[in-house]
Amino acid sequence: MTQLRRVTRALGLLVLVLLVNGCAVRTAGLKQPIVHSFLPQAPIVNMEEAAASIPKDLVDTPPALYSNALPNLTHNTQSMLRLTEIEIRLRKAEERFNAGKKAYADGETERARVDFNRAIDLLLEAPNQDELGRQRLERRLEEMVEAIYRYDISGLGAAESPDKFVFESSPRDSILDMTFPVDPREQATNRKVLDVISTTRSELPIDAHESLFSAISYFSGERGKKILDHNLRRSGRYRSMIQRIFNEEGVPSDLMYVAVLESGFSPRAVSYKAAVGMWQFVAPAAKDYRLGMTPLADDRMDPEKSTRAAARYFRNLYQMFGDWNLALAAYNCGPGCVDRAVQRTGYADYWKLREMHALPRDTEQYVPVILAFIVMAKNPSVYGLDSLKFDDALEYDTLELTHNTHLELIAAACDKPVADLRDLNPALLKPVAPSGYTIRVPKGAMNRVVAAVESVPEDKRATWKFHRVARGETVASIAKKYRMQQASLAAANSAIADEPEVGDLLLVPASYVETSTAPPVQRARYAAAARTSTAVRGKAPVAATRRAAAPATAVRKPAATTTSKPAAGTAGAKVAAKPAPRNRRA
Repeated sequence: MTQLRRVTRALGLLVLVLLVNGCAVRTAGLKQPIVHSFLPQAPIVNMEEAAASIPKDLVDTPPALYSNALPNLTHNTQSMLRLTEIEIRLRKAEERFNAGKKAYADGETERARVDFNRAIDLLLEAPNQDELGRQRLERRLEEMVEAIYRYDISGLGAAESPDKFVFESSPRDSILDMTFPVDPREQATNRKVLDVISTTRSELPIDAHESLFSAISYFSGERGKKILDHNLRRSGRYRSMIQRIFNEEGVPSDLMYVAVLESGFSPRAVSYKAAVGMWQFVAPAAKDYRLGMTPLADDRMDPEKSTRAAARYFRNLYQMFGDWNLALAAYNCGPGCVDRAVQRTGYADYWKLREMHALPRDTEQYVPVILAFIVMAKNPSVYGLDSLKFDDALEYDTLELTHNTHLELIAAACDKPVADLRDLNPALLKPVAPSGYTIRVPKGAMNRVVAAVESVPEDKRATWKFHRVARGETVASIAKKYRMQQASLAAANSAIADEPEVGDLLLVPASYVETSTAPPVQRARYAAAARTSTAVRGKAPVAATRRAAAPATAVRKPAATTTSKPAAGTAGAKVAAKPAPRNRRA
């Protein structure tokens, strides 16, 4: 029994050894481990060829395995550095600008000029920025240039004579010379514009015409948007006033966008046809709408008076044609021109007349451009206008003058640059406001102005002046500055002590002399010219004599009441032919 057990154990050990050796042989014969048997067989690769195909820069550069998982710290850091540099430049420019204002208030005009120039230099010399930084710099540069120019006119001794007034050319002259071709590849864009038009609410009819698509496309582009931005920004000064007057006269408030094209909301805009003001009235039409024109003042440049005249002109044109598109066309080329086109073709529809080329070329562009401005202004987020910063509305009090009064006398009483007073009273053509004129003064300055003006003899208000005492000045130095006897200066200011204090307002019994015509503050004026030329082509100031250079045949004439008018209707509506009207004025 014991022997049998020994034999069984020996056989078992032999079988076990054979099984282990067999498994080892089979495993050694497999090409891949069993757990990978479901994958396709690996391709045979020539390692030398593979190595040669790898780009050299990848071979030489160590791999950045997680570069895509990390934020772009370099780009973000550069953006932060640029913003920081903008802030530093703006802060330094603001410091120099404020230093210049303080120097000007202290009577140190030379130091003021240096500080102002340095402030402009800091902004002009800024390196290229991203879009946000560029807009911030340009906006502040424009504001600073305007402010410096006001001080320049007022007393830096480097501006034009106060008898010379600066006019701007009408943007209409350059815009209507442009062409807005239709691009058939912009079908997707046109569909988007069509959707925008369908949701735009306006009292004026806005038809989805291809010329409207083209105008919107242009003014959405870089160059056209600069024109629109520049003109819309200035509308903030007069927007609430225009809306109020248009509501009072019963015409659509959207007609205010006519001024975007006509003048860029500049009360001193002048066209080559001698149309003047924000609403571009020529002399005959101005007389018909009771806008006064004298050598001292021109009501066509008075924002309120000309706006009311324009509202009444729009209303008369609509009553004449019964259609706002035809009324807009008549505002451009005259009611007689539109009436003749209707009589000649038999159509009382603007788009049909445009298709038949029955209207002047400028008028064919005029209506689509204005409608484009309306669509874009009413959809600011769609066209990138939602961040546009409008100018502050002009706020003022009014004072009726009883005697001829010099503007510098009033400006000194307000403690403001005379340019601010001119902005409030753009209709004045001379530095003396005539007796009976209602002058606008800065809000809150009425009491000071009244008290200061009443302290001047009535017959001397057009010639005498005020002087604000600066640090270090005495009666003797002030008298020497104005080339007069110290006793005369003291006699005119008997209520003031022998040595006035800084900030006192002295009455100077001396006539005004023409300001030096030395070159202006160069950097500020160059910057202003550069800004204007990029905003609107042909925007340089024009001579005042240009106002009276138009041929009689080029003037716009207002409409007159008549019982005979073309029928208003839909596209293609026919009207009975009738004799062309004579001169129409209301």
